[in-house]
Amino acid sequence: MKPCSSLHSYAYPYNLQNDVIGLVDGNGSKMVSYTYDVWGKMISKTGMLASTLGKLNPFRYRGYVFDEETGLYYLRSRYYSPTWDRFINADEIIGGKHMLLTHNLYSYCLNTVPNAIDRNGHSSHSFVASVKKMAPLVVKAMKCVIASVGAELQLIANRTKAKQALVDIGGKQSEYLLYPYGGADNAVFEGAFGKSIWFYNQVTHNAPMEYKQEDHGGSLAWMSFTSAGR
Repeated sequence: MKPCSSLHSYAYPYNLQNDVIGLVDGNGSKMVSYTYDVWGKMISKTGMLASTLGKLNPFRYRGYVFDEETGLYYLRSRYYSPTWDRFINADEIIGGKHMLLTHNLYSYCLNTVPNAIDRNGHSSHSFVASVKKMAPLVVKAMKCVIASVGAELQLIANRTKAKQALVDIGGKQSEYLLYPYGGADNAVFEGAFGKSIWFYNQVTHNAPMEYKQEDHGGSLAWMSFTSAGR
């Protein structure tokens, strides 16, 4: 039995089509490199361990199990030949309606090899279709991120405006009438009166002001406040 110190760990780097393109050791050094043609036929196998580990490793093109002796890939239910560009035995699932290419029971990935993969020997999946399917989810996630960042930036801007409103209003040492009507928190106001309206609607929970309500004939819509820092 070999001591544990003689054991080594290796990892598989993949390309975007799920091909195993090599083996790297624990230090990240590439020990084996694989290249294939579009149908999966081995073009080259190079590296320090190409003749040993590179040959023993079964996972190759599209992540399929490769048989070095026969040159065939095992796709869980039948064998595929990258030399013949098709399966060597028929699919047990008969073709589907309005899907002409599925009636060729020996074809691999419906002959659309560059952008497809067949994980079980029965049905192929398009990489392009997968990307299209994921695209709406990615867009939705990006919108959430953008909205979150936008809200945070708006909060920062609001705080800056609030500080400036405090300086302006506190500096005048006077009272302002406030009318918190709908939409005021998103509007742009000019002058001291406008700033006081905005300030009242945006930052009342943190305002260092003394607020008081005035009853105007049973209506509490109008407010006035006085700077607390006098």
